[in-house]
Amino acid sequence: MRLKNTGVMIVSFLCLLVSMASSMEDINPAVTTNTLLGVWEAISERDQSVYQLEISENKGCLVFAVRYLKNAMTYHLTKRCVEEDGFVKLEFANAAGRRITVSGKGYARENEGILEVQLDMNPGGKPNIWNLNFIRISGNLTYVEMLGELSRKASESRRASGKTARK
Repeated sequence: MRLKNTGVMIVSFLCLLVSMASSMEDINPAVTTNTLLGVWEAISERDQSVYQLEISENKGCLVFAVRYLKNAMTYHLTKRCVEEDGFVKLEFANAAGRRITVSGKGYARENEGILEVQLDMNPGGKPNIWNLNFIRISGNLTYVEMLGELSRKASESRRASGKTARK
């Protein structure tokens, strides 16, 4: 009798796991060609560079700004591949012919999502790979603009409370 109950419990548990897995897919659907469209932003933990992807139906670009460079660098989309499971591979080139690839898994809804990618600044050569999470949020602000607003509000609140370490 105990074995029968244990078997029922195991089958019930497996059914629960399958149900949870399929509901997770509903919560985080794989990125598609359509949900890839828009502005995505990432901040590198390595050097606090800001990366911005802008993808439209017919074109796209990758722009990144680094603290120690005067101007941002722009690369234009040359190839786009979005697989059914949400794997994305984007290839970019700049005017000088330098190439960058962005590849990894993406999850997105209509106006928000995340791309968990590797950005290779030297495809085909000595690897120069950066792990980045590009984020797209809904609303009027981009991800980095929203972070800037939150930082400004926190600074104002800190100053108003008189609890600041800055002189």
